[in-house]
Amino acid sequence: MATVFVFCQEGSGKEHTSIDILKNILAQLVYRKRSLSYATSSLYYSESLREDCASPKAYQNAIRAEVNRFSKVLFVIDGLDMFSDKERILGRLQKLPQQAQLLVTLRDTSGIKPVDNPVYMSVLAPPEDIGLYTLSRTRRDSGFRKHIGVKNPDLKLEDEIIHAVVDHSHGM
Repeated sequence: MATVFVFCQEGSGKEHTSIDILKNILAQLVYRKRSLSYATSSLYYSESLREDCASPKAYQNAIRAEVNRFSKVLFVIDGLDMFSDKERILGRLQKLPQQAQLLVTLRDTSGIKPVDNPVYMSVLAPPEDIGLYTLSRTRRDSGFRKHIGVKNPDLKLEDEIIHAVVDHSHGM
């Protein structure tokens, strides 16, 4: 079994493309198996002979070959909406063999075309819940308690910290 994690971030100064995510996925699958499938070996060899990158379809085929070497592969892709061609990426990943399972997070689902049998879950917590969670975690954290005071805690500081966490979480 393999688990592949892709965390997409803003602010890298570079436009993300499907090739970027496919290369990342393929590299993780190869690393976990510690050997190459024939399709992946051929892809790397053909890329070494050319100056440009192989096509996304070639990467998809290599990923499919690597996925077939595992009994189950879980893909966790966070922030797919950071990619300009997210629809193509999602389409390619949905065409992988049956043992591949996807968990994809998006900040904005308006740009994604619906699929045949989608399963969506909105994960936005109200500010009150985030505040209560943060308060409960800070009350149990001895390191945090040392900073605001153990015997006479600075409740104003604690309150400011909790409000800052809530304000910056945006429901996530």
